[in-house]
Amino acid sequence: MPLRTRNKGVALGVSSHWLSNFVVVYVTPQAIDSLGYKLYIIWAALNASFVPITYFFYPETARRSLEDMDEVFLHERFGITKTRKPGNRRADQGEDSDVDVEIHEDRMRKIESS
Repeated sequence: MPLRTRNKGVALGVSSHWLSNFVVVYVTPQAIDSLGYKLYIIWAALNASFVPITYFFYPETARRSLEDMDEVFLHERFGITKTRKPGNRRADQGEDSDVDVEIHEDRMRKIESS
């Protein structure tokens, strides 16, 4: 998500999360009464379906900053992701180093110009 719309996207994501939790809590007792053990089979199938979805459609975010993820989303479109490996940022690299600041400023200029 672009920086200018990230707050709206996060708000939408959090509100949909809370709404879906409410629906699950509201519906589950009635579903257990009417479906019995079959509800657990449905739950297991849905959970199993998320393994390939997560692997193929969500990029790897380990050791990547938000700016790095901006670069990933600038170059990838919806569909199967190409970002499988963790980033190259190490724990001993300081966030306040001059190199990081220059890289961040360059990336921000690219994002703002697009």
